[in-house]
Amino acid sequence: MRKLQVRVWFARMEIWIVLLSFSSGVLTEEIYRQCLEQVDIASQTRVKRFYRREDSWRSLTGMLLPRAFLREQGIPLESVTFSRTEAGKPFLDVPGIKQTVGYNISHDNQMVAMASHIGSEQDTNKVGIDVMKCALPKGETVGTFLRAIEDTLTKGEMNIFTPELDSATAIRYIFLLWTLKEAYTKALGLGLGFDFKRIEYNIAQSSVSIDGRPAQGWQFLLFVVQEQGSADVYQGVVARWVGGEGTHMEVLSSVEKDSRFRMKGLPDLITGTW
Repeated sequence: MRKLQVRVWFARMEIWIVLLSFSSGVLTEEIYRQCLEQVDIASQTRVKRFYRREDSWRSLTGMLLPRAFLREQGIPLESVTFSRTEAGKPFLDVPGIKQTVGYNISHDNQMVAMASHIGSEQDTNKVGIDVMKCALPKGETVGTFLRAIEDTLTKGEMNIFTPELDSATAIRYIFLLWTLKEAYTKALGLGLGFDFKRIEYNIAQSSVSIDGRPAQGWQFLLFVVQEQGSADVYQGVVARWVGGEGTHMEVLSSVEKDSRFRMKGLPDLITGTW
């Protein structure tokens, strides 16, 4: 039997990011076929159900990320069970080690991201990531978009959008609030079943409260990624249960020199070469 050589990080996570370039011509049908071959038949079927090829690429990349992560750890895929908690949150069950591999996937526009770490089942199941391109939908203004999402924001959060606030800052705040709330609920495994108004992020004080009380034991990692050669900026947040007292807030101005972040290309996610 093959002995697993697993590198274990007890209180550490990694964030892997892939930027897909839909308009570059790089994502050919041949590459698409090779990527599909990396996943099981059931996963291939789910990917092929999408009408738009861009949606297929995002879904497929999200499937490849945890598989590439396992491969880098020296864990053969055939020994792994892709499992879910009672709430439907995915995690990886790896025989031969006492820990589980927790991960969460998010994608928006051309970005696909994964937060992952190895630890106890309780810890690994409580990690969530959300990323969004900082751009309003076509035809929307800050005012109309705020009215559309105001049911998800607290009174305190709405109060920061004063007439004096410039449009660029307002847009950044909108996506910062949204991604933090999404990441937290995804870490819980509840998603849209959790009332976003129960979560309040005080941007000025850099604090998070749940139901009016500090988010004790939670870590929030806020980061921004700018697409190379483009003006597109993505806001991201990772929420993770770490235990202990207080809320652990970390705001990164750049991910380039942070060892937790790994910028990946599609060739990094598949076996063999193109």
